[in-house]
Amino acid sequence: GHPTKKSRRENAYMDITTRMDNEKRNNEKHWMEMWALTRRELRVLRQELKDEDDEGAIKELEGDMKVMEQKKRHYAELLGYENDAEVSSSTENV
Repeated sequence: GHPTKKSRRENAYMDITTRMDNEKRNNEKHWMEMWALTRRELRVLRQELKDEDDEGAIKELEGDMKVMEQKKRHYAELLGYENDAEVSSSTENV
């Protein structure tokens, strides 16, 4: 017997739902990796900033840090991290 219209539709629905779940999981995995990367990069930049005394280099590092903090906040929001502690504390000092 041929599958009924209803069961074909249910199978398509299940297929789409499964694919969407997988995509969501893959996105979250990617976002977590990106969040962790930006966090690590911020640590490196902060360390460089501590050891830097050239005014131009300091400005550049601070600019880079601002960009990284925005990226990190973006990924934190995507992941539903309500308050990304590092972000809120570091932006208060700006």
